[in-house]
Amino acid sequence: MTDLMTAPVGSRGEGVCPPDAVSFTNVRYTWPGPSPFALSVASFALARGEKLLLLGPSGSGKSTFLSLLAGIVAPDRGRIDVLGTDMAELSGAARDRFRVEHFGIIFQMFNLLPYASLVDNVLLPLRFSRTRRDRTLADRKFPSVIIRPKTNLFSLDFHAEQVPNPDSRISLAGTTDRFDNRQVRIDWRYTRQDVDTVAQSFDLLRDELAEQSIGQLTLAADEADIDTVVRRDGAYGGHHIGTARMGATERSGVVDRDGKVFGVNNLYVAGSAVFATSSQANPTLTIVAMALRLASHLGTIAARVPAIRTTKQPAMVN
Repeated sequence: MTDLMTAPVGSRGEGVCPPDAVSFTNVRYTWPGPSPFALSVASFALARGEKLLLLGPSGSGKSTFLSLLAGIVAPDRGRIDVLGTDMAELSGAARDRFRVEHFGIIFQMFNLLPYASLVDNVLLPLRFSRTRRDRTLADRKFPSVIIRPKTNLFSLDFHAEQVPNPDSRISLAGTTDRFDNRQVRIDWRYTRQDVDTVAQSFDLLRDELAEQSIGQLTLAADEADIDTVVRRDGAYGGHHIGTARMGATERSGVVDRDGKVFGVNNLYVAGSAVFATSSQANPTLTIVAMALRLASHLGTIAARVPAIRTTKQPAMVN
């Protein structure tokens, strides 16, 4: 257990002190688990306008303290006042609403959206706070938020679809994990066409911007070799699909048009693995549509199977 002792409330000197921005009183919290960590705070106060640097070794309770302060977790006992609000009395949803209105947090584990820019990630929480949104983003339009840099320079990311490549495969390796299950071997490869497509798209966009006198498109000094950049960064944030692709026969795919695995009874696949090709955009809507389509197909099959009570092996449905 870690005990955090601070100066008692009201000990900052003579005179009347303004209400504290934050105060802890007899707070205790224990993380669940076989080896629970407990944090106990007898008293803590931070005045409005006061700044504080919280230091301590790893495992001493810094993140737990901040989680309590922000209402991410509720104390087992005690009182936590933030701007006059008792955080322990709020429901989980109310703490979430309070946090988005009054806190700015950067976690040690950066929960960032990989497809959004740094600025977009910082501004995203403002969407959940009407006060902050109206004050900060009144003239901005979501979902895209762009703050014009003083240099008038903008970065450009390419998102492209790969050409279906039968040499890219997922197979079972000869090694096993700690549960004695065979591990997965991923052999993912680029083709020359993948790289050329990005290079040609860059050239077309560069020429169009120049012809329209809109701007200049250039490569950064450390990214002049498009081939190297694509092969280095192409795997980041992609949607890798097609490992159980749909085909007319088992020579051209793993599942048939209904998602049933060739040669195996009662085994169906619903997901982006059955896509023969993909676009750059998120595949979620198509996955849902395919799942609904398969559910309808299975419902039709189930309606044709008579309800028979038996102790024998259930009938197999193709």
